[in-house]
Amino acid sequence: MTEWYYIDGPRRVGPVSGPEWASLLREGTIAAETLVWHEGLEKWTPFRLVDAPESEPFDEPEDVEEPAAVPAAPAAPELPDALEARILSTETPLPIRATLREGWRLFTRYPGLLVSVTLLVHFCLSLALQVPLLQMAVPLVLDGAITAGLYTVYLRLLRDEPAGFGSLLAGFRSGIFGNLALKTLVANLVMIACFLPLVLTMEKWGLSQGADFKALLADPTRTAALGLLAVMGGIPALFLTFCWLFAVPLIADRGLPFGQAMRLSRRKVLQTPWRLAGLLGLAGLLTVLPAFLILFGVSRFAPGDAALFSRGMAAASFAVMLVLPLYLSTLLKAYETLFPPRPAEQPPTLPPAAQ
Repeated sequence: MTEWYYIDGPRRVGPVSGPEWASLLREGTIAAETLVWHEGLEKWTPFRLVDAPESEPFDEPEDVEEPAAVPAAPAAPELPDALEARILSTETPLPIRATLREGWRLFTRYPGLLVSVTLLVHFCLSLALQVPLLQMAVPLVLDGAITAGLYTVYLRLLRDEPAGFGSLLAGFRSGIFGNLALKTLVANLVMIACFLPLVLTMEKWGLSQGADFKALLADPTRTAALGLLAVMGGIPALFLTFCWLFAVPLIADRGLPFGQAMRLSRRKVLQTPWRLAGLLGLAGLLTVLPAFLILFGVSRFAPGDAALFSRGMAAASFAVMLVLPLYLSTLLKAYETLFPPRPAEQPPTLPPAAQ
């Protein structure tokens, strides 16, 4: 009896034979253009081009009960090395206008949820930094897991998947949290190393102990030295932060180890650095624009009023938080574009039995 395999969307189904195959034909599951294979065929072939063996029992006997269809096994997850090779071998365009438009669309489609989860995450981070035992753990270890939960909400909404406050815990899943913590720790240690010369110099000159800055910086040599050290530390810190933009979603969304996620993020970002920088620069300007208008209005109509300026700063900070989801929506839409999911499995050139 001939055993058949066929392609149903992204799935490869089989083997099926006898009454089950006849049932698929009657129901129209096997259409003229359905790709099929059986032993004897060299490759996947549209069913209309296949001559069924003459002995094939297409008519189901009346006394034979039709067996239940056997579900196909789900596609195996993409291995990290295969994912990295596929992403780096694909030149993905990053249209600035379209990405901004999609970010704006997501922001305006779910404004309440996005603003709520973003405010909640930043409130929890601020609160945790007030707890002595968490003051070091949050920036050095926990920040990545918390950020991953926030990113998960945005990604699920971008993909039209259900998302809610429970998604904020996605970064604490087993197998994910450890890599997020290691990424956060490594990235922060690198940032500390970038500014270590500046910090040590300030310590030596007493700046870290509340010395009089005006008196100390009156020396142009020291002023120039501090400025040079700040630039020497700031440039690599800014560059690496930019390169590792997508390490957190690659860990949380694709399950990559932290080292591979940081490397893949860096290599992909550097394939299109200027367009990505321009996109995020525009999104950032749109994010801070309301705050700028608030502070401009305060300084324009009430110059010198310290109390009003303080309230204006608070209002500007709150305005930034309200518009921050637009920036995050744009950032994660860029992630979706640069790191697309694996396309639906295509029919292999070799039959299943030969694999």
